[in-house]
Amino acid sequence: MTDKPDADQNQKPDQNKEAAMNDSLTHLSVSVTKERYQVKTVDSQAELDAAMELRVEAFHREMAGITSASNDMTQYDVVGDIMIVKDLDLDKVVGCYRVISSTQTDLFYSSQFFDCSAFLALPGTKIEMSRACINPEYRNGSTLRLLWSGIHEYALQAKASYVFGSSGVWTNRPEEVELLKKHLHAKDAVYNRSVIKPIITGKEPLPNPGKPFETNHKKFMPGIMRVYLTVGARVCPEAAYDPGFDCYLMFTALHLQEEILDHMRK
Repeated sequence: MTDKPDADQNQKPDQNKEAAMNDSLTHLSVSVTKERYQVKTVDSQAELDAAMELRVEAFHREMAGITSASNDMTQYDVVGDIMIVKDLDLDKVVGCYRVISSTQTDLFYSSQFFDCSAFLALPGTKIEMSRACINPEYRNGSTLRLLWSGIHEYALQAKASYVFGSSGVWTNRPEEVELLKKHLHAKDAVYNRSVIKPIITGKEPLPNPGKPFETNHKKFMPGIMRVYLTVGARVCPEAAYDPGFDCYLMFTALHLQEEILDHMRK
């Protein structure tokens, strides 16, 4: 789940940081420790700075190739909570993500790309997970499960009925998105609420692409989507195009029933 590079930078970086920290006093406080790792909401400027640096490295430098980027704070961070995964042995932030609750705001990142008003009108609290990234040395199933442990605790505190977000599909080729859609249909993992429509639909398939398109959907299915699917999430098959990262996004939603919360806790 990604933000566009340099999107919504209406304030100066220092002002954004100060606003995010001040506003976070009214947000939820979460802390879960498992062995050498801790998942928690940021509660200091140092933790916020470490999370922002990880996001700049992952989204701007690694994915978008913007080597001069130095700030990743947006308006969505001010209304949401920044959660981090810390390696306690090294006192190092190794993962982070943002959570926005409908109890705090009606401003959601996904609304840039999808008309999800009908989904948001459903009864119950919704929390949006976005901007998830992990240090390359920690990109494994264990770290992703830690992220879900934090989401589980946050969902309990918020008394949430749904978790949702826009899963980034790291390809700019419609043919490869179609391949992923076929896989999701085969797995009965499609969200059938056709009222969720992409705002930007994307590119036309290239007539002469120059290279054959990827035939293994696992090459561009995001890790966070895989975790979503293991706990029963559904994916809207109509993808939106993100021109900032030149990739596609798929609206993903999880109804938090009791058995799903039990699974997320593990």
